[in-house]
Amino acid sequence: MTKFATTQSQTTHRMTLSSAVLCVLLCACGGGVVEDTEDPTGDLNPPSVDTVHPSEGDAAGGTLVTVIGTGFFEGVTGETVVRFGEVGALEATVISDFTILCLTPGGTVGEIVDLTVINSRGTGSLEAAFTYIDGSLDDPQIASIDPESGDPAGGTEVTITGSQFTEVD
Repeated sequence: MTKFATTQSQTTHRMTLSSAVLCVLLCACGGGVVEDTEDPTGDLNPPSVDTVHPSEGDAAGGTLVTVIGTGFFEGVTGETVVRFGEVGALEATVISDFTILCLTPGGTVGEIVDLTVINSRGTGSLEAAFTYIDGSLDDPQIASIDPESGDPAGGTEVTITGSQFTEVD
């Protein structure tokens, strides 16, 4: 797999998927050793970004995002840069001419940013492609559990108090 440098240096990274899952994604997407190719005709179009998944993630950064489009590898020489707004992705890996996996940089809650891919073929963007959300709101927050213990045989009614709970029928 070809890995390209990014424009931003980071010492810590937070990933939303485990390395094993990332490996499965890379293998399933056809990741492998590839070589740069030349474009003798000059007919290659600049990159085009069609979709971004997921389209929202934690403002703290570190969300694994799949970028789908065209023009990401064939005929590209040198570095490929992915930007969320004006900020470079923490990491970006070109999987194929149609797919890039990257980690989002941090942002501001509620901020909606364009996603831009820049390579030797040119620049391609998708407007309003990614929204930064408060990731802490995704997880339930438990304030208290009452009672704290019960009969080992079971049957004790328990009240859990907190926030970000989802009603279940």
